[in-house]
Amino acid sequence: MFGLRLHRKKEEAPSKAKPRLNLGHHERIRLYALVTVVLLALALVSLALQIHPSGQKGCSGIVLSQPRDNCYLSMANYTDNATVCRSISSINSQAGCITSIALSKDNATICAGLANSTTYYYQCVTQISQKQQNPTDCVLLSEPYSSQCAYALATNQSFSDNSTCAYVSNSSQASLCNSMYYYNTAISKSNPGYCSQLPNYTDRLIVDSILQQNTGNYTLQLQQVQLAELNLTPRGYCYYRLASLTSNYSLCAGQPGVLGQLCSYGESSTNQTALPLNASVCSSAPSQIANVCTYAVLISTALTSENLSACSQISDINYKYACITAYASKYNSTACTQISNLTYRQSCYASATSNATVNSTP
Repeated sequence: MFGLRLHRKKEEAPSKAKPRLNLGHHERIRLYALVTVVLLALALVSLALQIHPSGQKGCSGIVLSQPRDNCYLSMANYTDNATVCRSISSINSQAGCITSIALSKDNATICAGLANSTTYYYQCVTQISQKQQNPTDCVLLSEPYSSQCAYALATNQSFSDNSTCAYVSNSSQASLCNSMYYYNTAISKSNPGYCSQLPNYTDRLIVDSILQQNTGNYTLQLQQVQLAELNLTPRGYCYYRLASLTSNYSLCAGQPGVLGQLCSYGESSTNQTALPLNASVCSSAPSQIANVCTYAVLISTALTSENLSACSQISDINYKYACITAYASKYNSTACTQISNLTYRQSCYASATSNATVNSTP
């Protein structure tokens, strides 16, 4: 009896094992979903603490500089607050952050968050000046950046507004800016009156700047670079170019030296818009440009027929390098290897790369 009673007590004793949850399939799915939602909420809270204004202190607690800078950058962009950008340790990232917010607000004074008299400050103000087409923004800069900013805006406007040139304080840049305005206006309006405002003395800087505007047309570019070698005056070239475009060579008649001969030759030539590119006519060209005429024919052959060997027939080393560079820019940069001078070769590669980038831009 006693043994039986003891056995019953053991059977009646409550079990100390932990209860197990016997969840069905749908219950488990709901539980997993709940856990996922909780974790996602925690992540969102963490992100909010980083980008909220009160979370700036939280960014400073991040040990690694790159994630810390990213935290400040995210908060600055989210709050549109350029002062937060100053906490970014990378100078480049800080400048990009401040410039981005200044551009979004069209407010050049925000650029003052960058150190004055630095290229970062200059670039920030210049970008906003060009976006708003407003030269008064450039006044925020000290020299020489103020003049550079106004001149950059004038360039962006294709020198169509001489009031922008008034903000260029540097005398040589101001002269160049106004000269570009008078030349471009003379050509765009076919009005020789603007040519008379240009300097009537040899100024290679102004002539080169005028000629460099035609970089999109290889043949015209090279022909005009050849003209620059003739020491033309800005005023004389303006008359000659306008005469060529309008087929009215009376505009440049009477010009002294080579320009007068070019005018007379252009009037008698069937090709009145550029230097002749036919080898048969080079012998009858003025003596001062006979070689230039031959070089032009060879350069034209190289570019129109994709014939690099034509460049090697040019005796003048500068024209030969110009021919190879133009060929490399138009067809294949490997042509630059034929230039022995290291400086010119590097320039060739840079020109070819730049042109390839422009052509690949949609």
